[in-house]
Amino acid sequence: MTICILLATYNGGTYLNEQLDSLINQSEKNWLCLIRDDNSKDNTLEVIKSYCKEDPRFYLVEDELGGQGNAMANFAVLMKEGLKSKANYFFFCDQDDVWLPNKIETMVCELNKHDKDNAFLVHHDLEVVDEKLSQIAPSFINYSRLDSDASFSRLLGRNTVTGCASACNRKLLELSLPVPEEAMMHDWWLALMASYLDELYFVNQVLGKYRQHSNNVLGAKPFQLNVNFLKMSPKSFQKNLSTFHTTILQARALSMLISKNNFSANSNFVKLQTYSEILTLSKYSRLKAALKFGFFQKYWLSKVVSFVKFSIYSSKYHDVKPISESTKK
Repeated sequence: MTICILLATYNGGTYLNEQLDSLINQSEKNWLCLIRDDNSKDNTLEVIKSYCKEDPRFYLVEDELGGQGNAMANFAVLMKEGLKSKANYFFFCDQDDVWLPNKIETMVCELNKHDKDNAFLVHHDLEVVDEKLSQIAPSFINYSRLDSDASFSRLLGRNTVTGCASACNRKLLELSLPVPEEAMMHDWWLALMASYLDELYFVNQVLGKYRQHSNNVLGAKPFQLNVNFLKMSPKSFQKNLSTFHTTILQARALSMLISKNNFSANSNFVKLQTYSEILTLSKYSRLKAALKFGFFQKYWLSKVVSFVKFSIYSSKYHDVKPISESTKK
């Protein structure tokens, strides 16, 4: 068994040492860490090279692709690079967090429970901490009111899987690549594929410290801030609707990949197709479909937000064509 850790960096020199040290301190020692930097302007590369020199398990990926511009694209390159290894399992690592010493060992025990011939993903809970690793909240799942057992239908509208808390097997990477431009984030894309195949699993343990600081790409937000949709200005409200529309585009991209890989016989395919085309329906039909296929989120405030999005979204914001038309190119 080989474990491959994929670490994407960009201007992460401030906290990178602590993350890399936490990898070295893992109880499971049999791993390889592939690191790809996205043209950092600080001392990130110096830190990486010093660790690579001291520990051969760290490997700096150097290519001619240049800066990818965002974490998702950087991770997409790393995933392709990871498949060149003989690794069975792939862990996703951020540059600014800290893994608890038993993380890899615990996750591998869970990963080993599942059929290696299936494509699956496992994720865990995190402790939310500040820049100095002082606790903000003991559980990220509870702090942000995430739906740890989200159905495929609910996952289409809201991501509840965090990349730095995720690990998957080789089969899932093979099926999920290439990551399309329509994907909103690499972790969401992988989680959707695993969930579509009914192979998404949650370990109800805190196995890492999720550091919050001013340069977080996404970060942890308390649940109250996530539902401020109801108090938004008209401009912010329209921007949020644009994000909702992006989930539709992501679903369409997944639908095309599923069809290409001949997995459309899965019972989740009708849910995927319906969500992909839901904005082409009348507002009444959208709500009816959302109720039938379970697209409303789990918690009641989130349900209200979902209801508002489905009921008021107008095609004047975006040009939305049925997927059958959009794929005829």
